[in-house]
Amino acid sequence: MKKDYILHFKPSEQGVKLHDSYLKALNVEFSDVIKAELKKHKHLTGEYEVLVMMCGIKNPSATDAHILLPCDRNITLYVLQMPRNVCVISYTIDFSAENMVADEADSRYFWINPLEDILKYSPTFKISDSFIIPSEEEFEEQSRRAAEKFLKSFNDFRFPCEIGECDFPDVIYEVFFETQPDSETAKRVLSVIEKWAYNYNRRNKDTDRNIHFVQLIEDGEEIQPSGNSVLVHVDFGNCDVLLIRNVIRQLNNSDLPIKGVIIR
Repeated sequence: MKKDYILHFKPSEQGVKLHDSYLKALNVEFSDVIKAELKKHKHLTGEYEVLVMMCGIKNPSATDAHILLPCDRNITLYVLQMPRNVCVISYTIDFSAENMVADEADSRYFWINPLEDILKYSPTFKISDSFIIPSEEEFEEQSRRAAEKFLKSFNDFRFPCEIGECDFPDVIYEVFFETQPDSETAKRVLSVIEKWAYNYNRRNKDTDRNIHFVQLIEDGEEIQPSGNSVLVHVDFGNCDVLLIRNVIRQLNNSDLPIKGVIIR
C-alpha cells in the first residue's frame, strides 16, 4: 500500500510575520523532501503540521512579502506529528549570502523579496538534528541495548560490582573489605565520594543537576550492612542515572583495599 502524507505549512508564532506566498513556495519546494524522509520510517504516517520559523526584520515601508534576513540566520521547519504535535524532524534552510542583495542602510542584512526568488539561489536543506522519534519497538530495543552496555561497563573495575534493586535517585553503595572496616576506613570511603560530589556540583552549579547529599549509614539505622562493609547513601537529585557508575569509578581509583561493591 502506497504511503501518503498530508502536510500543513503554518507560520510559527515566533519570528517575523510570514506572507502566504512564503508558505506556498516552501510547500512546493520542500514537501517532497520531507515526505521522502518520513517514508524511511514505517511508524511515521498520517497528517503533519509544518511550522515555519523565520528570524528577520519586517521592512516597515514594504509589503508583508519583503523581509530583511540577517546573514547568519535561516529558516527552520519543524515537522509536528498530529494530533499530538510531537516534533519528529526539524530542518534548517540556509541561504547563500553571496546571492542575496544587501540592504543599503545596513549591509549586515539581506533582502528576501519575495521568497519565490530566493529559492532560486540554491538554499541548502538539511535535517537539523537526529530528531526522528522511534517507534515503541525501536525505543524498547534502544533501551535494551543501552542497559546491556551500561551493565557491562561495571566489569571494568578492579573489584566485582553487583547491581541490585535501587530506588534511583536514592542509591546505597555497600563497599566490602576483607575484614570489618573501622570508623577511619568508613570516613575514607565517605571522603572519596564526597569530594567527587562536591566537584560535580561545582561544575554544574548553573544547572538543576546537583547531587543532594552523600552520607554514611550508621549502625542502628533501618538498613544494615551484610558484613565487613560500609554503607553510603547518595541522593542524586535529578542527575543522570549514569552517575551511578561514576561513584564506582572514584572508589576504583582510590587506594582503598576494596573487595567488592553492591549497589542497593
